[in-house]
Amino acid sequence: MASSNFDEPIENIQKSLQSVSREVLDDEKARKKLLGITMQAMTMLETPLETIWRMIMSVRSVPMISDALDEALLMLSPP
Repeated sequence: MASSNFDEPIENIQKSLQSVSREVLDDEKARKKLLGITMQAMTMLETPLETIWRMIMSVRSVPMISDALDEALLMLSPP
């Protein structure tokens, strides 16, 4: 993959995020603020398909998906 003009700023953000995330571990208010900022950045950057895929693959959705698949299989099964 070719290098882009964004490589350096992205690496700087990554280094800053790693540094700050270590520093806020003992400060709940700052940690939650940083978490909110990173979640906001994720929603700005991910595509709708990536959002749906993340929701499907999240641990919380596994039981719902499993239940839905069980119901679908029951509907498709002969009586």
